[in-house]
Amino acid sequence: MVREYPEEFQSFEVEAAVAATRFGYGARPFDLELVGEDAKGWLLAQLLSDPMPEPLRDLPSSKEILVDMLKARRRGRTALRRYRQEARKRVLNEAATHLAVAVNSPNPYVERLVRFWTNHFTVSMVKPAVLPLVTAFEREAIRPNLNGSFYNMLHAVVSHPAMLIYLDNVRSIGPNSPVGRTRNRGLNENLARELLELHTLGEASGFSQLDVRALAQMLTGWTVGRAGSPKAGEFVFQENWHEGNAKLFLGRTFPPAGMLEGEAALDHLARNPVTGRHLSHKMARAFVADDTLNSLASSVYAGFFVGGGRVDGMAERMLDDSEAWAPEQRKVKTPTDLVFSTLRAIDLRAGHGRQVLASLRQLGQPPYQAPSPAGWPQTALSWISPETLLERLEWGAEVAGRRGPPKGVKVSDLGLSVLGAQLQPATYRRLRVAASEEEALALLFASPEFQRR
Repeated sequence: MVREYPEEFQSFEVEAAVAATRFGYGARPFDLELVGEDAKGWLLAQLLSDPMPEPLRDLPSSKEILVDMLKARRRGRTALRRYRQEARKRVLNEAATHLAVAVNSPNPYVERLVRFWTNHFTVSMVKPAVLPLVTAFEREAIRPNLNGSFYNMLHAVVSHPAMLIYLDNVRSIGPNSPVGRTRNRGLNENLARELLELHTLGEASGFSQLDVRALAQMLTGWTVGRAGSPKAGEFVFQENWHEGNAKLFLGRTFPPAGMLEGEAALDHLARNPVTGRHLSHKMARAFVADDTLNSLASSVYAGFFVGGGRVDGMAERMLDDSEAWAPEQRKVKTPTDLVFSTLRAIDLRAGHGRQVLASLRQLGQPPYQAPSPAGWPQTALSWISPETLLERLEWGAEVAGRRGPPKGVKVSDLGLSVLGAQLQPATYRRLRVAASEEEALALLFASPEFQRR
């Protein structure tokens, strides 16, 4: 039986569609009915779930990965080359597992938050030395800290081997440290600069080069244990690498205190109102609209501020603002959004996730391969051009022809089921008069309301 397009959608039906597409990864058939009349409650309940799904729990730790790599390096070039080949296979398999978890998850709001923070704190396998660690970084630094303070997440990120290697802090030595005075190796500012510019205060916050240098000095000695040491492959603090003088950082003097200096600097950054405002505007833009939404950003900041900087508070308070529930679709889907929502729309369960991985490569957003520490862009101009739009439409048509709609389901009904109030009458009419269900499905995937969220 074909459903007729409703004369009017009720307000809770509009909110259900917004919840599924803006804060999740698109609805599966009948998901909007499960959301029901309390869309906000549906999202808040997800935040109480375990952010570490079962398929991700027994994967190798970063320590295990690095110990294996260090052993291979000690055995020579041939062994190291073989290790890297095997590591690439393992990481791609793990990336596929992460993708399958996200597509299949009953908690899509949590999965979108995972990807927001993983992208915010990008470590990319485009740097070969980081390749074996990118999925472990998400499992160890991001997921366990979704329900806590920003400081805890920031500390976990900065002390993780993947970030220390990616931004070259593993070899940052204070020029006036005991080791720095005897070796021709010195200070590296990469981690400090990205911490200030991308991860905390923001590029326009007014920090200076002197602040970058001071923070870099405070983080000297933050490195990874070497082969043969009791802490091989894990975070260690090398006291004799540390620049031990007092530092003037963001107008405040930090006395010499070894590793505590770096921790104090991170705490200072994590609790800084400028950091809160930078993160809040970034989250508002990533979830709701490319342009600035001051009211929404203020609500997110209020969630950050409570408790001295809360990650979960930001996710909760974002849902309190009316701008979060505006029915207009103001974001173009990234390739990840598009692939996830397409598979969910036809109720396809991602098995091992390799097909998802292949699709993301095809559309230009392979996971864990952001081109720079700034991560993948989130704005429409970054993803929509005549060439990329054609690729998206061709990919959607290919999926429609290969998979088709769920058995026995009319595509016009499917459109109402997964887009709800966001499905426009004109699109509904086109679905009803398509020459075949495969053509109708391709039209649904190509529609403006499906390409946006």
